Amino acid sequence: ALLGAIDDLETSACVHAERALLAALGGTCHSPMAALATRQDDGLLLRAALYAVDGTQCVSGEAVVTGIADVTALAERLLADAPPAIRTLFAA
Repeated sequence: ALLGAIDDLETSACVHAERALLAALGGTCHSPMAALATRQDDGLLLRAALYAVDGTQCVSGEAVVTGIADVTALAERLLADAPPAIRTLFAA
């Protein structure tokens, strides 16, 4: 309640979506990945990329997110499309 006066709902929603993606991937703060959520009319646009440790391989994707199921589906799609060098870095 104390922080409610300075909480920006849009920023908070974006951060929660990005963190939910990291969790759905089974990643940590050391995982080679990027995520960016931005507000859209019909929800959030969540863009993400997963990288090999040496940066030579990458898989990316995006989804319009209106709930946790959309985040989970994006994580599953990224992992399914990822080469083994990337997939093994994530515990999902």
